[in-house]
Amino acid sequence: MKAEYFCPPIYMGESVYSWLSRWIIGMPFPCITQGQNLLLGSRNKQMNAQFPGYLPQLSAQSGLTLSQLINDHTLIPYFKHFCQDNDYASLLKDVKSGDTCATFSKMSLTASRIHPKHANNYCPMCVQEDIERYGVTFWHVSHFLPGVTSCVKHGIDLISVDIPRRALSTPPESDLKTEFKASHSKACLLANLSFSLLTEVNSLGDGVKAAETYRTKLVELGFAANVNSIHQRELRESLEGFWEPILDSYEVALIFNLGQGITFPSCLFYQADSHHHPLLHLLMIGMLFGSIEEFKDYGQCSGNQTHEVQTPSLEKERFIQKENQALEALKAGESLRKASSYSGLSVIKVKQLAIQNNIFIDRREQFIFAHERKVIVEQLRQGIPTKVIAEAFGCSIGAVEQLLSQHPDLVELRKYRRYRIKRGKHRARLLAFLKQEPNCTRGNIQNAIRAAYTWLFKRDKAWLYSHLPRRVRYRYWPRK
Repeated sequence: MKAEYFCPPIYMGESVYSWLSRWIIGMPFPCITQGQNLLLGSRNKQMNAQFPGYLPQLSAQSGLTLSQLINDHTLIPYFKHFCQDNDYASLLKDVKSGDTCATFSKMSLTASRIHPKHANNYCPMCVQEDIERYGVTFWHVSHFLPGVTSCVKHGIDLISVDIPRRALSTPPESDLKTEFKASHSKACLLANLSFSLLTEVNSLGDGVKAAETYRTKLVELGFAANVNSIHQRELRESLEGFWEPILDSYEVALIFNLGQGITFPSCLFYQADSHHHPLLHLLMIGMLFGSIEEFKDYGQCSGNQTHEVQTPSLEKERFIQKENQALEALKAGESLRKASSYSGLSVIKVKQLAIQNNIFIDRREQFIFAHERKVIVEQLRQGIPTKVIAEAFGCSIGAVEQLLSQHPDLVELRKYRRYRIKRGKHRARLLAFLKQEPNCTRGNIQNAIRAAYTWLFKRDKAWLYSHLPRRVRYRYWPRK
């Protein structure tokens, strides 16, 4: 019996895993492992993998070329961008030879700590259309893209199904939802960006070239004084605000939690020559450019000398604009600190502007009397914010903070109070989820409320383990 006799047609946009599943399940064997042995020569292959190691066998049995399978039915073209040419050539060599054991390590994906989720996504509307058109259901490559939770074609939320990497399966043909939930615009944006990256024929260059494009754009937007001085904190906050609706997505949450929340996006600039996961670049491109085409066009323009010559003048215009904003705030009677926050200039620079333009500054008292200090210390002990105390006593925030620094026990007490507030919030989030999903596993909890789970795991592990469901017992299956 030959495996090619049972080879089904592979449809446009279908993943090789889906094709392989339909092929083996359709064989007339009582056990799936017999079909695996006949087609692949082994039953120990990881079927549901980003970099499948069985493409040579499928190519030999079906007559399709390896290039066809790789370019049209896998996620491999998604990873050719933002990396060195020799790295991608090594990836193709491993896939074509069937030896993909070290591919994750070679592509620096293991070091990036962004591991694929062991689950498959499907769109119920796509399933219905596939049944009507082909009579079967299959997994779409576009639904397997990292971080994507929305269907590129229909703009609705994908449904996730946990699938072990060695298992074979197809999307369900029954119990499909009749009401579909429209995806958030940011989820649709990330889906479109990821699909554009997957289908982009030419490489977008390495990480160094991408970082140069980001730097130039950030200077224009005011996130940097020059291409070598980026305001990383402001950029991080803007990225979090932009992608806030999908921060709970598995891969997106992993990225924003890297290095306790300080690695991204600075790693794209300080380790630009390293190979980072393409999803990191897509999150940056989505906020700065909105599409892959805009990113490509801007990258070509930013390489011209005319654009480089215009950059200093743009910086000067932006600085003058900030000075005008600070002067308007001062003339309106705002404090130095408020004018500084409005304009983005330092308090010292705002003070110099006020003196140069003869603007009166109603400075608050820096000296606090003894009886007032006692009251302020008591309020600090109660956890009242320093800004509220400063406004109540008509003094500066700096004076209150200086008084606070003289009492180290208060500093620790306030820090512990903030810790308890955060702990209570995350505990309540976990208990609410357990009440909503009483039969969930530890993995389900971690994927659903990753921020709360991670915070409790790092800072309140004993309480976390006392409330988590019992660990699923490992079962050993000896090989025959």
